[in-house]
Amino acid sequence: MMSLRSRRRVEISATAPSDSNGETTVTELESLNKEGVSETIGDSWQPLDWLRMLRNIEAMRSDKEAPVDTSGCCKLSEPNAHPKTKRYQLLLALMLSSQTKDAVTAAAMQRLKENGCSLENMLAMTEEQLGKLIYPVSFWRTKAKAIKKTSAILLEKYDGDIPQTVDDLCKLPGVGPKMAYLAVQIAWNRCDGIGVDTHVHRISNRLGWVPKVTKTPEQTRKALESWLPKQYWRDINELLVGFGQTICLPRNPKCQSCLNADICPYARSNKQRKQNDLVKATDRSPYTVAEWLTTRTELTFQVHHPRHLLRAKMTIVDTNPKLAILIWCFVTSVSLAVIVHEHNKSMDNAPNYKYSTSHYAFLISRVPLISIMYWALFALETIISAEEEMFRLHYRPVRHRN
Repeated sequence: MMSLRSRRRVEISATAPSDSNGETTVTELESLNKEGVSETIGDSWQPLDWLRMLRNIEAMRSDKEAPVDTSGCCKLSEPNAHPKTKRYQLLLALMLSSQTKDAVTAAAMQRLKENGCSLENMLAMTEEQLGKLIYPVSFWRTKAKAIKKTSAILLEKYDGDIPQTVDDLCKLPGVGPKMAYLAVQIAWNRCDGIGVDTHVHRISNRLGWVPKVTKTPEQTRKALESWLPKQYWRDINELLVGFGQTICLPRNPKCQSCLNADICPYARSNKQRKQNDLVKATDRSPYTVAEWLTTRTELTFQVHHPRHLLRAKMTIVDTNPKLAILIWCFVTSVSLAVIVHEHNKSMDNAPNYKYSTSHYAFLISRVPLISIMYWALFALETIISAEEEMFRLHYRPVRHRN
């Protein structure tokens, strides 16, 4: 029988080595396009450095307030309401919070409380009235129907209170596992499991807190509960939700501000990916200005304010020289038509005016000037665009593929 000390080891391997008794020390490679490590103590899997990560997250959460700290579902019940009403309001807040930002949920709950947020009032409202009060939460029409049905069930089966078990709560329309676990924890002060929402699901996968990549929050919940000590279950949801709202964002996470940047598998892979994107090309652009002018496929008109406070750009994709000439002819024709119209209008207002060849000569003499002006502007813009394109081609980011 091997001692615990000899069996506790960390591997980075795709295969699991076996000891003399046939017991296997399992170590898996994270499959989030990153390299991660895990450790197995006896028969239980645990992620490497998880406690250090958790302490760092606690430190970051204490430095910055998150929306969940002020607008979380546990903060939205009326403090002086009857215990039954408070529990009912908690359930409503959890139902509204699905795929909805905390601020939107808090605003919807405030409107409900202003109109009397009680079981009896919810049943007295129509779905249309309820929908107007909870709008713009996500899927507000579906949630309005679910609230009406759930309220009727609570009045009929639970005497206006909410169920005390996760299974009974999950049977209610519009109530999922995450809502049920949080409702039992907050309303009945009993922690039967971890409430996993999109933030907890995302962060757990990024930190490598699951043995393998999970696709649903329910899979993540089971994975977390398999190794995380139960003493951390109660606080892990609010801790990770706030962390996901402030640092570990869904898009463009602030890895540079995260205390776990050096031990987080996702942060390490994200840093390497950014380094690959910023590699500068060593070869110069194969295009010269003349070659690029003949091969370019875009005709661009740009208008710049002298102080660069205003920039307008119109690009016509997949153009050719013939189309460019047609566009120039069209612009020139419109300009000439405007000039002729204004000239005739001014002459019509003049007394004893008679058309003569001198007037037409005046108009004709302006054609070369207009042509030269348009061609000069077009050529200047083309050369500037060509130089910008060559600069972009020379300094374009290059990604090296393994």
